[in-house]
Amino acid sequence: MSALFWNYLFEIRNFFGDWIGAHIIALQVGSLVVSAILLWATIYITVKSHYWSIKREQFLDMLKVETVFKERSLNGWKQIKEQIASSDPEEWKKAIMAADKILNEIFKMSGYLGHRLEDKLVLITPAQLANVEQVKQAHQIAHKIHDDPSYDLTFEDALAVLRIYKEAFRDLRLIDE
Repeated sequence: MSALFWNYLFEIRNFFGDWIGAHIIALQVGSLVVSAILLWATIYITVKSHYWSIKREQFLDMLKVETVFKERSLNGWKQIKEQIASSDPEEWKKAIMAADKILNEIFKMSGYLGHRLEDKLVLITPAQLANVEQVKQAHQIAHKIHDDPSYDLTFEDALAVLRIYKEAFRDLRLIDE
C-alpha cells in the first residue's frame, strides 16, 4: 500500500513539476512582490501603532525610570493641546479623557490604591494637591463624557476643565507651563 501511495505522490510531482518549471520566473516574481507587500504592511502597522516606543516605555517603566513617564505625559499633554485647538467638540472630549487618564496614571505610579481615579482622589488632601476639589469636579465631567458620548460640551467648558488639569499637572511638577 505504501508503494501505491509513493507512486501517487510522484505522479502529482511530475504533473505539477512540469507546470512549475515552465512558470518558475513568474512564481518567483509574484512571491517577491507578495513578500515585499507583507513586509511593508508589517513595518507600516508597527510604526503607526508605536509598538516599539510602547515596548521601550514598558521596559523602562519596569525598571522604575520616572523620566520616561514624564516624557510620555508631556507628549500626552502636547496631544491634548492639539486636540483642544481643534474646532471639533469630539476632539475636546478626547482631550479631557486623555488628561483624566494621565492624572490617573500619575496617582497610580505614586502608589495610590484604587482602580478608578475617584478612588484615588478620595485619598488626596489639599496639602498634596491644591486644587483637589476642582479636580474631582473635572473628573466628574470626564466621567459624564465617558458614560454619555453625546454629552454636550462647549468650548469654554472644555477649556475650563483642561485648565484644572493643567494646574494639577503643574502642582505635580509634570509640566512647566
